[in-house]
Amino acid sequence: MEIGNIHSITDFYDNRVFVSDMNLSQHNVSTYGHRNVSQSTENGGENMQTVLDFILILDEYGVPMLLTVGILANLIMLIVVRNSELKKVAACCYFFAMGIVDNLYLIAMAVPWFSSRVVDIYNTEGFCQLVYYLNLLTTFLSSWYGVMLLLERMFACYRPNTGDKYFSAFRSKCYVTIVSVLSIVAHLYLTWTSGVYSYDKTSICIVIPQHYKDIVIMRKIDSVFSFLLPVVLHIFFTIPLMVYLCASNLKCDDGKIRFRTKKMTFELRLNAKAFTRYSDAPRCSREASFVHMQRQRLRLFSNSKRLTLTSVLIAVFYIILFLPHNIIKIPVTLFNGDYGVTVRQSVYLKLFEELYKINFAYKPFVYFTLLPEMRRHLVKLFISVFKRSHDRKPKRRHLETPL
Repeated sequence: MEIGNIHSITDFYDNRVFVSDMNLSQHNVSTYGHRNVSQSTENGGENMQTVLDFILILDEYGVPMLLTVGILANLIMLIVVRNSELKKVAACCYFFAMGIVDNLYLIAMAVPWFSSRVVDIYNTEGFCQLVYYLNLLTTFLSSWYGVMLLLERMFACYRPNTGDKYFSAFRSKCYVTIVSVLSIVAHLYLTWTSGVYSYDKTSICIVIPQHYKDIVIMRKIDSVFSFLLPVVLHIFFTIPLMVYLCASNLKCDDGKIRFRTKKMTFELRLNAKAFTRYSDAPRCSREASFVHMQRQRLRLFSNSKRLTLTSVLIAVFYIILFLPHNIIKIPVTLFNGDYGVTVRQSVYLKLFEELYKINFAYKPFVYFTLLPEMRRHLVKLFISVFKRSHDRKPKRRHLETPL
């Protein structure tokens, strides 16, 4: 049953594969499939048909482009961080972790799209459980890696000494590992509570009816920990970080105003005409070892405003892309389907689900745009790859012939 065969609002609701959201329970999917849409079609049906046509265009052309670009961009970012000194920066460790999770999500989302057009592997035992499991697991981990990144930036901005002690690169990797292992174990129930069933001579991946009551409870818990709590923490950490970014260039203490520039810091006494140079920018002495210079460079980068700005932008985009889809989905999940979902809400739920996938593909472009260190190591990577390929080419042997 392919999505491309749907041409009307009624077909949209008769096709449960198209409307199925893997974050919803089987009861909610069945409710969408049997909803009577005659009254809604009369009132605003043309507008809904326009939105549905746009969704079909997104699914046909936008989704494959997003999946391809997102997977390649995340892969390049992972290679750059892994093969450079950036892996010794705590924030980049979270970038690396989010890149892995984002790629897993995009690959999992590519399976249903591929199955509806080429070979149906999604609605088979094994792939059904794996995609269902990866979808919820990666969504959960992506949200909490973002929270951990913002928490690290909070300490780096307001308590740098404490941040250096408790949020070093090694400790950040330990935190990521602990959260990942706990999440992997906590979501294992998804592998045995879903299965493949036949519906109108068509196989469909749904929740096993015997486990429906348990899944309803788990869905409520998942909604709180995967959506409500992460969004609240994103907002809670983003506001003070934005305040820091706006006020970090100007500080007043004990009747003195200090303002920083790229190369030096100036001190200006209140009600005084002259100003004195306070200190030069930190520089590595000639006698310092290479290791010491590298640590200083990484420390400056770890405490830089660009890194904080990048983290704040990621948090803001996360909130913008995450809210619309879940504002509609959360009432459905929390109220066991008793919440009345209109045709308009169901159509927009699918639209926001497609737009939500952008959250897993755009991050590398933000990194490479705002962080010169990322761009520099990317150029170094391409140069090293080019040199290796050039060195592997066999050299031509010239034959010398006597005259």
